[in-house]
Amino acid sequence: MQALTTATKRWALTSIKFITNQKPYLAGKKKVEEGLAKNLFFKKEDGSVWADLTNEGLDQKLLLRADGTSVYMTQDIGTAEMRFNDFSIDKMIYVVGNEQKLPLPSAFSAPRQIRI
Repeated sequence: MQALTTATKRWALTSIKFITNQKPYLAGKKKVEEGLAKNLFFKKEDGSVWADLTNEGLDQKLLLRADGTSVYMTQDIGTAEMRFNDFSIDKMIYVVGNEQKLPLPSAFSAPRQIRI
């Protein structure tokens, strides 16, 4: 908590919002279902839902498992949607570790497909 307080002061942040795990999952699942209805995503024979990101030089990414449960990407979509809605922003800056170099482009491509 001390680090959060220090960062808030250093960067002159005016609002901080804590998001529980359930909200991004539900928001992401809803957006994935909307994208599926608009044929932006596709469903495989086993019932899982995927995003085809090959036109961006990436691969296909799982968005919902066959049993309807989410994966990190589903939550990333929900979190992005919530941030844009809650904070009336047009751009976000992510500061992440080097280990995110490969998964991060996919995390941004899928939300772009559904206009987040």
